[in-house]
Amino acid sequence: MKKKYLIIALLLCLVAVPVYAVFNEKDLPQTLSVLRYELKQDYDKMNNARERMRGRNNSRRKSMVDLIKKCNELSLVLYSQNQDFTFDVTYALKEVNKQYKEFNDNKMPYDDMVAKFNLEIDRYERLVASLEKLPTRNSPFGAMTPIQMDSARRAEYDSLGIDARAARRVPAVPPPMMAPGDSIIIRDGDTLRRERPFVLDEQGLEDRDSCLFYAQALLDMYTRARNKIVIDSDHYEDASARLEDIYNYAQDRYKLIRKNIFIKGQDNYFYVLTHLKTYAPLAFSEVADKYGSASNAKDNRVLVKSEWRGPVVLGYSSFVVFFILIATLVSVLVIMLLKRWVPLFRDPEFKKRLPCITLLSGVILFAVTIGIFSYVSKNNFFIEASNLTIVFAWLIVAILVSLLIRLDPNQMRPTVYVYVPVVVLGLIVISFRIIFIPNRMVNLVLPPVLVLFFIWQLLACRRVRGKIRRSDMIFSWITLFIIGVTAAVSLTGYVLLGIQALIWWLFQLASIETVIALFDLLETYRTKVLVKKIESNDNSQVATALKGKKGDNIRITWFFDFLEMALMPVLAILSVPFSLHLASGVFDLTEVFKTMLYYPFLNLVDKEGNAILYLSLYKIVLVSSMFFVFRYLDYLLRSAYKVEKLEKVLAASGQDYIHANQVNLTLANNIISILVWGLYVIIAVYMLKIPMGAISIIAAGLATGLGLAMKDILNNFIYGIQLMSGRLRVGDFIECNGVRGKVESITYQSTQIITLEGAVMAFTNTALFNMNFKNLTRNNSYEFIKIMVGVSYGTDVEKVRGLLTEALTVLQKKDRFGRYVLDPARKLTVTVNEFADSSVELAVKQYVLVEEEYAYIAAAKEIIYNTLNENGIEIPFPQRDVHLKVEKDA
Repeated sequence: MKKKYLIIALLLCLVAVPVYAVFNEKDLPQTLSVLRYELKQDYDKMNNARERMRGRNNSRRKSMVDLIKKCNELSLVLYSQNQDFTFDVTYALKEVNKQYKEFNDNKMPYDDMVAKFNLEIDRYERLVASLEKLPTRNSPFGAMTPIQMDSARRAEYDSLGIDARAARRVPAVPPPMMAPGDSIIIRDGDTLRRERPFVLDEQGLEDRDSCLFYAQALLDMYTRARNKIVIDSDHYEDASARLEDIYNYAQDRYKLIRKNIFIKGQDNYFYVLTHLKTYAPLAFSEVADKYGSASNAKDNRVLVKSEWRGPVVLGYSSFVVFFILIATLVSVLVIMLLKRWVPLFRDPEFKKRLPCITLLSGVILFAVTIGIFSYVSKNNFFIEASNLTIVFAWLIVAILVSLLIRLDPNQMRPTVYVYVPVVVLGLIVISFRIIFIPNRMVNLVLPPVLVLFFIWQLLACRRVRGKIRRSDMIFSWITLFIIGVTAAVSLTGYVLLGIQALIWWLFQLASIETVIALFDLLETYRTKVLVKKIESNDNSQVATALKGKKGDNIRITWFFDFLEMALMPVLAILSVPFSLHLASGVFDLTEVFKTMLYYPFLNLVDKEGNAILYLSLYKIVLVSSMFFVFRYLDYLLRSAYKVEKLEKVLAASGQDYIHANQVNLTLANNIISILVWGLYVIIAVYMLKIPMGAISIIAAGLATGLGLAMKDILNNFIYGIQLMSGRLRVGDFIECNGVRGKVESITYQSTQIITLEGAVMAFTNTALFNMNFKNLTRNNSYEFIKIMVGVSYGTDVEKVRGLLTEALTVLQKKDRFGRYVLDPARKLTVTVNEFADSSVELAVKQYVLVEEEYAYIAAAKEIIYNTLNENGIEIPFPQRDVHLKVEKDA
């Protein structure tokens, strides 16, 4: 180990020596020696890097040539598209946007490279000039001197293409030679003094000549490299300008397409029907021209071979049909073998799922096969069509998997039946996009097809009514509505808009089914796994005390709660823009979707142009998603604080139970909520571009105009904080103005209690704070009560005491929190309270749980009466002797 460290230290020293020499040079000869070493290294590196630089230059040049070719190709494709072929136009526009994005993401840093080379060139020019001015024996005052150049160095200069004569900087008249020991006379005012000027010795001269040679060579290398980069940069800027021009044209075409889809529309179907004799032949002619082979009419010789014409389309269609049959056959054979080998597949209930499982496995096998084919294929049409086919297969897989997870076996067949119409219709519509069908043919064919599928969906909904789950029934009726709307807008001429809506719903339906299936899986996990984990944790003191309320087992359920409270709702919200994005991508209208997503449908500004409110679909989705995240964060922090606090209370008290009013959680919960939701509001205000100045103005106006009106609100807020801080706790029993009840909640404006009769009463915090209310459970949970009972004079009081004490012990039980109804620290006592007119009054004294008081008193009185009655002890009722005095008549 020591040897290893020693070697590392020596290597570090070797590396550090040149650096130390450069920054701590002793004199000029030493500096020249180090500079010669460093320039030699730079020169060798540049020589060794020549091939790499040449390779990088060739690669950059090839990329630039490819870009120029792509620009030319895109311009020809885009500018040649027929406006009536919307699918073709949108595909070309998508390719332009794709190429433009790739160009900007991978833009070559020619400007940075030129700037870097300029810095190096300037540095080496200054270095050469400095080296040429160094004093030598024949130039003591700094004149230029020739480089000592032998034949080997001259050959090296020639190989680099450097002019040796220019490099030597040979002066016209060489100065006189000086010996190292010679001196010169220097005039300093009126005084003459002799000094020996500094001149380089033989070694210094050799180092200086070598440094000048390497510096000049490096300068020439950087200059030539910079010049090549400048030439390539000019060509690259020209290609970039052309691509920018194509992109701007594409954006203009996108605006026109948006107008045609959402505003102007296409030919309405009533116009098509009234002009059917001319419209239909024109539509079929466009189809024939598009999918037929361009040929010479004289010799039938094919002139053009296109990847998008009839033979290729027909070949792909045949390929898809063939693999659908193969995938179905393989899936059926596999299921048959599994039925023979696996007992589960012979179960009667499981057999009802087999048709859906067979269909699912066939679709997955088909999608995998198409994906492999798309990966190895080089045909653009096959690749594009395969990608869309795989997307459609994903839709079917998502729906089938959701049905298998959620449904009972008896509901499987009718539910699949009700989803078939929309799936088949989606396949037809996506097929229109795959083959780039012309607009006129879409206008002619799609509206009646939509009407037929509307009827089919209606019949399916009526047939499965009452046989499937309610959620699936709702989705089927929504599907019927979407198809009906699509048919209606198509008949009025907005065919492309209807297609977009239909495809969006198909993606949205698959997304909803996926989210619902995930919810069902979470519920299954909760009942089969999470509940068992919680039950196994019930032996802990805290788990026993908390009694399983939501959040009480946060250490076990935090991740499940995150999935249920935050992730699933966020996925449900994001499914809407996600489905819109996928639907727009099917028809190459992603740019249209992005414009709609970020378009500010509400953009309020002040007179100075500053934003006051900025709303877009993107902002709404983001703020809505954040709401569920912050809701979970609030729940997590409050639950974690609650468990931590209760653990400390249990550890300090030694109890095995916790009552609600034993720990003050109200104030902490409110503080946590204020912090969490305050942060949410701040982030939302920032995202919606609401300026803080506007909020300050609003707040100032409210403070000025509503100051008096808000006085009571502020008082309630302040008194609410004081009540939360300890005077009251949720779960306390209080008595106020003769009303007794349990504190249900404490807010910043009011306190709500539930009376013993079950009524709800609310007190403003100001009113309650100023009242003389009695907190019955603040010190402990027990209240002292006396039950009065009278026995006749002459009764043995000690006997009665023993009978009542023994009889009332049956009421000493525990409540749901594990607390004794009667305080075990203060035993029940029976004492003589008063000698009344007709009886001796005894007082049965005990401390009873406040919330059990009324039930206990009723039960205790019944036991007292029965006990005395059974033992023959009289309970006298009030008696009064009335003596009538009769006076005789006088």
